[in-house]
Amino acid sequence: MNRSLLTSAVLLTGFLVLLGDWLPALRAEAPAPAADPTDSRPPAELSRPLATEKPVSEVVTDAAGNPLEPLDPKQVATEADRDHLEALSLFAAARTKQQREDLPGALRLYQRALRFDPASEMILQQIVTLATELERMGEAIRYAVKAADVTPEGPVVLLRALALHLAEQGQPERAIALYERALASPDLDRESPAYILLTSELAQLYMAHDQADKAAESFRLVQERIEAQGGGAGEERVRAVVLEGLGGQQGAYLSFGDAYFAANRLEEATAAFRAADAAKHDEALLGYNLARVAFAQANPDKALEELGKYLHAKSDSAGIAAYELLANILERQGAKGALVERLEALQTDDPKNVPLAYYLAERYREAGQFDKVAALLRPLVSERPTVEILQALARADRELKQFSGLVDTLAVCSGEGRSLDVLGEELDAILGDAAVIDGLIAALRQRMADEPDKLPAGAHLAVALLALEAGRLDVGQEFFTLALGPRSPQEQGELLIDWGVALLSAEHPAAAAEHLRRAADVLPKEAPQSILARYYLAGALELAGQTDEALAVAREATSAGEKNARFAPLLQSRLAWVLYHAKRFDAAESEYRKLIALFDQDYTIEETREVLRDTRLILSNLRVLHDDLPAAEEWLEQVLDEFPDDISAQNDLGYLWADQGKRLSHALAMVQAAVKAEPDNGAYRDSLGWTLHRLGRDEEALAELRQAVAGDDPDGVILDHLGDVLLALGQVAEAREAWTRAVAAFDPAVESKQIEATQQKLAAHPVDAAPQN
Repeated sequence: MNRSLLTSAVLLTGFLVLLGDWLPALRAEAPAPAADPTDSRPPAELSRPLATEKPVSEVVTDAAGNPLEPLDPKQVATEADRDHLEALSLFAAARTKQQREDLPGALRLYQRALRFDPASEMILQQIVTLATELERMGEAIRYAVKAADVTPEGPVVLLRALALHLAEQGQPERAIALYERALASPDLDRESPAYILLTSELAQLYMAHDQADKAAESFRLVQERIEAQGGGAGEERVRAVVLEGLGGQQGAYLSFGDAYFAANRLEEATAAFRAADAAKHDEALLGYNLARVAFAQANPDKALEELGKYLHAKSDSAGIAAYELLANILERQGAKGALVERLEALQTDDPKNVPLAYYLAERYREAGQFDKVAALLRPLVSERPTVEILQALARADRELKQFSGLVDTLAVCSGEGRSLDVLGEELDAILGDAAVIDGLIAALRQRMADEPDKLPAGAHLAVALLALEAGRLDVGQEFFTLALGPRSPQEQGELLIDWGVALLSAEHPAAAAEHLRRAADVLPKEAPQSILARYYLAGALELAGQTDEALAVAREATSAGEKNARFAPLLQSRLAWVLYHAKRFDAAESEYRKLIALFDQDYTIEETREVLRDTRLILSNLRVLHDDLPAAEEWLEQVLDEFPDDISAQNDLGYLWADQGKRLSHALAMVQAAVKAEPDNGAYRDSLGWTLHRLGRDEEALAELRQAVAGDDPDGVILDHLGDVLLALGQVAEAREAWTRAVAAFDPAVESKQIEATQQKLAAHPVDAAPQN
C-alpha cells in the first residue's frame, strides 16, 4: 500500500469530510428525537415484545392496601431478554437527555445501550452522530468502524476511509473486508473512476498479505482501465491518481507484474515487466524480472542469461532476492557448489553492494567462516550501517572473540539516534555470556590506554549500557561518566536522562534519581527536557522510598508544565501515581479525580484521552479496595464508553461481574476477548477461569487457572481462585496447597481481608478431612 494513502493527517482530514457527508444520511435514517420533545419512547426497532417481563413488584397493592402476590411467569426471562430490556431502557433515557440538549449525557447512554444490543445499527448511528457533533473524533472513528462492521450497506466513501484507517492500524483483514463491501455496493458504478481507485488500493492490500490470486485479478481490472482510451476528464484524473498511488507508470506495471508472477500468470507477468521497462528503461531490473519468469518456466539457462544482465550492471535494486535466485538457478543446473565463488567474483567487482555483501556473508556464516564475515562487512559499517550488517558483524566479532572490533560495532549501534536494540537476538546473546561482557570491558580499557584519541564516539556509552544490563553497575557508571565527557549542557542533560531511565529499568532507582536530578539541574528549568527529567525523577524517588521528596518534585514538574497542553495531564498523573504507589490511597484518589475534572473536556489531544483512560482504570481499582463495587464498575463503564474495545477494562469489568455472579454471559465474552488479545496474561487467564467457575464449568476453569499461575510469583488472588476451583472438584489437598501459597503471596498491607478469608478456608478444610482424589 502506498504510504501516501495512509498518513494519519490525510486520513483524519478525509474522515472529517466523509463523515460530514454521511451524517445527513444518518440523520435522515435515524429516529427523529426532536420531533416530539416529550417523547422518550424507544423506536419501533427496539420495541419488540419480550418473552416475558419482570415479575410485578411487591410494592403494588390491592384496593385494601395489601401487597399483591407476584404472578409466576409462564416463561423465565432469558439473559437475552434482560439485555433487550436494558437496551430499551438506556435508549429511552438517552433520547430524553438528547431532547434536553444534554448531548454528552445522551452519548454515554447510547454507548451503554449498545453494549446490550451490539448489532443495533440505529444505536451506532446515534453514537457516531453525537460523537461527531461533540467533536470527539477519536470516539466517532472507533464507533464508525463498528457501524461499518454491522451495517449491510454503507456510504462507499466512508467504507474506504475506514478501510484506510484499519490498514493504518494494522488490521488488514478488516480493511480488506470493508474494501470488498465497498466494491460490492450497488451504489458504486463499476464504470466510475472511484471503482478502479478502490480496486487498486484493495489489490495492494491483497498483495501485501499473501493473496496473490486476488491481487492479480484486481490488478488486471486496474490495468485494463488504465490502458483504455477515452472516458473524459474524470477518467483521466483517476488514471493519474491510480498511477501516482502505484509509483508512476513504471511502478504500476511492476506492481502488475509482481502480482501476475506471484499468481503464476507468467505470460501476463512478462508483458507487464516489459511495459514497465518501456515506461522507464532499466535493463538490469528487466533482466532480473525476466530471469524470475524464466526460472518459473523451468528454463534455468535462460534465467541465468537474463540474471546476468542484472548482476553485471552492479545493481542492488532487487536486494538479496537476486542472489537467492542465482543460488536457485545454480542448484537447478547442478552447480550449487559454484555459488560462493560466483558471489566472491561479483563482490570483488562491486565491493560496496550491501545486499551482495550481506548475502555472501550469510554463506560464510553458514560455513562457520566468521573471519571472512568480519573482513567482508567491517568496511561497509562506516558507510551503510544497516541493521542486517550490524547484526551479522556483531555475531562474527562475538564468535571470533574480537572484542575490540565488537566495541566499534556497538559504538555504531548506540550512536546517531540508534539503540543497542537494533542488534535483536544478538544483543541477548552478548548479554547472556559473561565472558563476552568481560572481554568488552577489557578491550575498552586497553583501547583507552593505547589510543584514547581514536576511540569511536558512543563506545563508552555502549559498553556502559551493556555492563548495567549485565548487572555490573559500578563498571557501567564508570564508563557512563567517561561518556558524558566535554559536552554542551543540553547534550549532557539528554544523556543523563537516558542513563537515568536505563538505571530505572535496571531497578536502580536511587542511582537513577541522582542522575535525573543532575539532568534537571543542568537543563533550562522551563525546557521540556527538564520537565521530562523531573517527571522521571519523581518516579525514581518514589521507587527509592523517598515519597515526600517525590511528591515535591512531581508538584514542581506539574507546575512547570501546566501551560503545556500535551504534557500537563501526564505530569498531573505522575503526582497521583506517587501517592498510589505509596499506598496513600485516599490522597491518590483525590488527585486522580482532580485529573479527570481538569482535563476530561479536552478531546483535542489523543494522548490526554489515553491518560484519562488509565486514570479511570486506577480509580476503579481504588474503589475495589474500598469494596465500592458499583463505583468501580462505573469507572470501567466510562472507559468502555469511550474505548469500546479496551481489553483491560473488558477484563476488569467482566471479572467484577463474574465475581458477583451477575451478567455471566457478558462477563464470559469480555474476559474471553481479553485472553484472545493477550493469551500470556496471567490476570486475564485468571478472570476467564474464575468466570468459568461461576458458570459451573470447573474443569475448564481449572485448565485456565493452572495456566494463570504458571509464571513466576503468581498473584495471591489467582492462587486463591485456584484453591476454590480445586475444592469444587473435590481435590482438597491440592486446594490447601494453593490456598497456603495464596496466603504467602497476599500483601498484608492492603490484602489483610483476603488473608483472613483464605485462612478460614484452610481451617474449614483441614488435612485430615481432605477426601482422597
